[in-house]
Amino acid sequence: MTETQDPEQLDPTNIPGRRFGAFLIDLPITIGASIATFFAYGPTELPADTDGCARLTGDSGARFCMSWGDSQYLLEGGRAGWFLLAIGGIWLAYHGVIQALVGTLGKRLVGITVVGPDGQRAPLWRTLVRSLPLAIGASLVGLGFLAAAAIGFVMILVHPRHRRFGDVMARTYVVRRRHVGQLALPTVDRVGVAVPEE
Repeated sequence: MTETQDPEQLDPTNIPGRRFGAFLIDLPITIGASIATFFAYGPTELPADTDGCARLTGDSGARFCMSWGDSQYLLEGGRAGWFLLAIGGIWLAYHGVIQALVGTLGKRLVGITVVGPDGQRAPLWRTLVRSLPLAIGASLVGLGFLAAAAIGFVMILVHPRHRRFGDVMARTYVVRRRHVGQLALPTVDRVGVAVPEE
């Protein structure tokens, strides 16, 4: 009888399920902060007798419209532009600054953290760099964010070291907390193909 090894023992970055779980926990936090920011910018409530957000298609200028219950709210001009920048700032603050200081709530609850190439917790500059692609995607709202998230998840699944684009940019890895300080990267991937040094 042969003993099978735990894939995580062979590759401490092989935790895509935990990463997805952390994302699902963190997503409502960042969306909630974004909605609160939207209302802090003082949107105009659209009259109930109009088609609201739907009538804005094809209009020019910076606009951001949100439906909330039976009401629809509109930010226009500079306030809309600043709001979209603020969304990116929220993502950088949460996934960059909070991650470097204590870890996001999702990562803490599922027991994972971000480390640098030395296997130690990633410093602030690395967590900010790794958060940039998602912050940009979040600022694009809707399809831009969905595209950035989908590309990230596909990369986590197919990259030999389970890294999304932000991880590659910042040279970071996501591992279980118990692997901090002992990151031993595999030299071959799941099917035995050599993984190049970074």
